[in-house]
Amino acid sequence: MHHSKTVFDKAFAHAEHTECLFDMQHQLIALVDNHQQILGVLQFELRDDKYVQIETLATAAEKKSYGYRLYLTALAALGPGMQLIPQASQDSDVCLDIWYKLYMEPDITKTSLNGTKHYHFDWDATYSHELAGLNPDIICEQWEAWELTDDIYTHVKSGELNPHPSNVSFTLPEQIAALNDCLQLDYESLTAVRVSISTVILYP
Repeated sequence: MHHSKTVFDKAFAHAEHTECLFDMQHQLIALVDNHQQILGVLQFELRDDKYVQIETLATAAEKKSYGYRLYLTALAALGPGMQLIPQASQDSDVCLDIWYKLYMEPDITKTSLNGTKHYHFDWDATYSHELAGLNPDIICEQWEAWELTDDIYTHVKSGELNPHPSNVSFTLPEQIAALNDCLQLDYESLTAVRVSISTVILYP
């Protein structure tokens, strides 16, 4: 079972004093410390039978992996077969970093959104740091040539290039999702947490 837990080991290695509170009714996940102080919040929306869209992410500090933990919690808590997808509009740099990190995680299943209503053509047709980062073997001159001929999308669609991380859905295999108890999920109403969110300075 060690392989199944690696995706959580990395994000929760130093999280013994934190807890994820999950409220399906309000479609909200909160990361709190052992004093019930809010470290981060994530709001999601159930789009249809299998897609869960991230709507809002905010954390009380930058560069502490709080956002990554919340994304992983959403993946584990929402159950096998559910696919996590990005916001309908372009994500912030912080969220893009998380999607990129999830894409690089071998334990997470990635599926192209091409052919679905959640797909954004421009993200796979325009050069970006995220697209280049997922295709490190492509040299700058090649990107420039493809941009001039509007040919980036063709190579993504053919499978020659990895898609933009925001054009991918993310799913945990069942054997990993079954380990969501390691996230210390507390299925309770987050009414008190929702009320106190406005009192905390949160980074988008």
